[in-house]
Amino acid sequence: MLTILESDRQARKWTPSPTGIGIGMLVPAAPCASMFLAARSREMWRKAPPKAYEQHVTPLASGFIAGEAIIAVLIPILVVIGLIHLQP
Repeated sequence: MLTILESDRQARKWTPSPTGIGIGMLVPAAPCASMFLAARSREMWRKAPPKAYEQHVTPLASGFIAGEAIIAVLIPILVVIGLIHLQP
């Protein structure tokens, strides 16, 4: 259904991405939240001067995503070591 809607020029603007929906269903909420924050920061940064936007937007968005991935690995390690305890 989404593929059919994407083929219509007028409906394409309001049709959600099937890939985005699939990723949202498969990936846990924490990585999706960091991807959302990266995308929102990119849109806010678009108001900056074009040169600053070109230079910094990709590292900023990548930093959000990579930072979340590092924390996602670090927290289980700290739990196994016993430095932090997760509440039930």
